[in-house]
Amino acid sequence: YQVVVQDIDTSFTLGKLSLSRERILRELADKGLDRRNRSLGHPVPPLRIGVLTSPEADGWNDFLRHVEEARCGFELTLFPIKVQGPELRPTLLRGLDWFAARSDDFDLLCILRGGGSRSDLAWFDDREVAFAVARHPLAIVVGIGHQRDQSVLDVIAHSEKTPTAVADFLVRQVEAAREDVQQRAQRLVAAARERLVDERHQLSVCGRALTQAAIDRLRDERAALRLAAGSLTAATSLRLERERSRVAQAAQRTERTAGRRLERADAVLEQAATRLRLLDPRRVLERGYAVVRAPDGSIVTSTKRLAEQQYVQIQLRDGRIDTRIDRVHPDES
Repeated sequence: YQVVVQDIDTSFTLGKLSLSRERILRELADKGLDRRNRSLGHPVPPLRIGVLTSPEADGWNDFLRHVEEARCGFELTLFPIKVQGPELRPTLLRGLDWFAARSDDFDLLCILRGGGSRSDLAWFDDREVAFAVARHPLAIVVGIGHQRDQSVLDVIAHSEKTPTAVADFLVRQVEAAREDVQQRAQRLVAAARERLVDERHQLSVCGRALTQAAIDRLRDERAALRLAAGSLTAATSLRLERERSRVAQAAQRTERTAGRRLERADAVLEQAATRLRLLDPRRVLERGYAVVRAPDGSIVTSTKRLAEQQYVQIQLRDGRIDTRIDRVHPDES
């Protein structure tokens, strides 16, 4: 017995696929994950791009050629996966985990495949894959089908229908950022020019005001200086007059004090001169006294310094006598 399959009702198969996709989407919505990844932001422009696709797929080659022609400076990192068949789910999950562990090193993650039949694309409608994409820390851009096809990933992540469209999306991000920078730069230049014009005008106004203020201040200071000079002259004249009077009074006091001191000094000198006259040896000699000198010229005041046969000199009022001592008679007292 032999069974020959002549036809397949694809509507039944596609219907089951559609039901499976709707069931996954409802479960994601119930858990609040259906829009989570689409709400994630990313740096603008995204330049560090992770890619999950097959290196042999035409979609990868189209994507790579397009971004290289754009010369936008993208840094691409490819993690090879299977894009259809039973190996798609495990390889795609490993790739998603790999990029999740290194999310700080990337700006955006792309999942690429390219065209194919609806049943080929159905391998992406996997519950485990859908939840991994929905919870992924990187914003994900999906380009796995044509315009007429839509998978679960197209609904829960940012969707561009083809890998080339994903490349265009990335290039537009860079061009938009470049244009935004240029516009900001132009606005900044215009604002700077306007600010410079305003500042120059303000500086000119301030300069004139400062000049006038300086002129007014100088005028006021000159007037104040003249007043101060007049006051100083009057005060100086008054002070000089007071000082002259004080000096004159001090001179008078000094003159009186000096006169009294001179009178006292004259009296002292007179007394000293009198004593000097009275004590002058010549006056003593005139009264009949004599001065005895030893051979060395010193005055002898005691017999203890004399010896018999010693020569001495006797000074009288009108001359000297050299003599020799015959005998010394000291007092007995």
